[in-house]
Amino acid sequence: MKFLVFLAALIGLAFGQFGNYRPTFRQTGREKDSIILKSNFDLGPNGNYQYGYETENGITGQESGFPRNLGGFPPAVAETAQGTFSWTSPEGQYISIGYTADENGYHPVGDALPTPPPIPLAILRSIEYNKAKAAQRGFNNF
Repeated sequence: MKFLVFLAALIGLAFGQFGNYRPTFRQTGREKDSIILKSNFDLGPNGNYQYGYETENGITGQESGFPRNLGGFPPAVAETAQGTFSWTSPEGQYISIGYTADENGYHPVGDALPTPPPIPLAILRSIEYNKAKAAQRGFNNF
C-alpha cells in the first residue's frame, strides 16, 4: 500500500502539483487575447439557423443549416449545413475552407486541403474491366 501511495505521489510530481497539470501551447500575442468583433446567431421556428463570427485576429466563420425531410415511414430527417471558415496561417497565408454537411457526411473544399494523387491509367483500366466483367455476370451493383 505504501508503494502505491509513493507511486501516485511520484506521478503527481511528474505532472505538476497533484492534478494542476496543464499542457502548454505556444501562443503568440495575436491568438492569446483576441476579441470577438462580430457574432450573430439566428434560430428559426422550423429548425433553420445561421451564425457567423469574426475575431480581431482575422478568424471568421459562418454557417447556415436546416432540417430536411428524407421521407419514409417514420419520416427521416437530416440536418443539412453549409458554411465557411478562414484564418491567416503563421506563415502569413490566407486559408479559407468551405464545406457542406448532410446525411452523406462532411465535405470540406479549399486550396489548403491535401489532395490525393491522380489514379494511374492502368488502375482506371482495371476498374473498368472489372465493372464490365461484373455486368456480364449479372452483378450490376459493382
